Amino acid sequence: MLLITRSFVPMVAATLLLLAGVGRGSAQGVVVTHYCPPAVTYHPAPTVSYYYAPPTVTYSPPRVVYYAPPQVTYYAPAVVSYSPGPVAVTRYGPLGRPRVTTYYPAYVIP
Repeated sequence: MLLITRSFVPMVAATLLLLAGVGRGSAQGVVVTHYCPPAVTYHPAPTVSYYYAPPTVTYSPPRVVYYAPPQVTYYAPAVVSYSPGPVAVTRYGPLGRPRVTTYYPAYVIP
């Protein structure tokens, strides 16, 4: 095993160096050129002359007529009168059966 490792590592290194050396080519020279943009020329602004004054805008608000709101009449609600019936109170026993039911008359408070 040691013998294989001693011969294998140098063979791989030599193969890699050989492959790395074969693919080399000469580097191209770097060419630097300076580009000068064309000179900027400005044309004079055109002369402006007004032959007539701009039109005058007049604004008249629309005529609005406000009417009085309609009168609303509210009617009183109908009176409903009734006399309530008697009130029943039921007492229950220990097993949930009704034991005593008592009826009380209902009082109308004016």
